Amino acid sequence: MARLWVGKDEDADKEGGQESRGIEGSNVKGKERVNVSEFRQTRASPKLSNPLKNTRISSNDEFFKSRRDSLKLSPEAFNFHQETFLSKKHNHYVNHLAMTIEQMRKTATGIRNTCITKTGVKAAVDDSYLLNVELVEGMKTGQYPEDHDLQCYAQCVMKTIRTFKNQKVDVDMVIKQIEMMMPIEWQEDMKAAARKCGALESSDDICVTAFNYVKCNYHENPDNFFFP
Repeated sequence: MARLWVGKDEDADKEGGQESRGIEGSNVKGKERVNVSEFRQTRASPKLSNPLKNTRISSNDEFFKSRRDSLKLSPEAFNFHQETFLSKKHNHYVNHLAMTIEQMRKTATGIRNTCITKTGVKAAVDDSYLLNVELVEGMKTGQYPEDHDLQCYAQCVMKTIRTFKNQKVDVDMVIKQIEMMMPIEWQEDMKAAARKCGALESSDDICVTAFNYVKCNYHENPDNFFFP
């Protein structure tokens, strides 16, 4: 049985006698030094009960490639959500795959600002800007007026998160994103609504197609609705 030892490092004695640590055991000749900070970090690592149990996360491409492949996501879609797998501090553990509500809102803010600008709404605070922001906010409470800027906003958001391509809604990608991002307790209702609304007839106008899809999702599942 190996055990941790603490003692004086002979080499360090020359530098002032600093303490060193190592591991010794019946199958180890002499004393093998270990990195103290790594040892402490390993000892302090939490036990997890999730798909990433015992997996140490670092910001490298190999980890993310393996997770992307296992979830069968396109590189683009996975890159968009990669930040949800990393904590702010290096080598921390992820407690779950689904995003928290706070994370969802934070991510949504950037998407919303980008698409408001792309659909013709300027960054200046004037009557037009305020009106369009109110229209966007109204989608969360079931307000879907036939406003073409708002319709194109819906299409912009869906295109940004890779759920709208080839002039139509990509329902399979919507399902994958729900499973990857949304709170577990929301997922079944959201997936049912996504499948039902995915059967809607497409319009010749891609903005209208996306808008009708989002509107349908709200009416099918208002309690668990989320859109940037």
